[in-house]
Amino acid sequence: MAVTTFQGALRNYLLADATIASLVGVKIYKTAPQNAVRPYITIGKISKVTIDNLSGFLGVVEERWQTDSYGSNLDNAEAVAKAVFNRLHCKIYETWSGYKIYLCKFDNENDLSESEIEGSEKMIHRIQQDFMIKRSSEKI
Repeated sequence: MAVTTFQGALRNYLLADATIASLVGVKIYKTAPQNAVRPYITIGKISKVTIDNLSGFLGVVEERWQTDSYGSNLDNAEAVAKAVFNRLHCKIYETWSGYKIYLCKFDNENDLSESEIEGSEKMIHRIQQDFMIKRSSEKI
């Protein structure tokens, strides 16, 4: 299937990593299904700004993308998050499914693990990471 969005390009780029694929298979979602089996990853765009100068739009955008790494336990969630970090941090001058990447860098991480049911010791383990991606606005 042809990639038609940057989100698809980002998903394909993550899935092309052997470590990520071994941890989550193909379970990378925009919104995870209700009963998705962990581990899995969700990805979503948080914000976008254009790169302009006095001549106008330069065809470059900078976006903040959020990944959430869910695991069957904390070690598993941390392993998935580490694999995502290793795949995305400090990538420069690459092409992902036709989009030119000028810079992709890690920005922030939070442990958002929580009880599965209020008062329960059973946990949903979730590591949230933000990445800033400066890229071409369209496929090149």
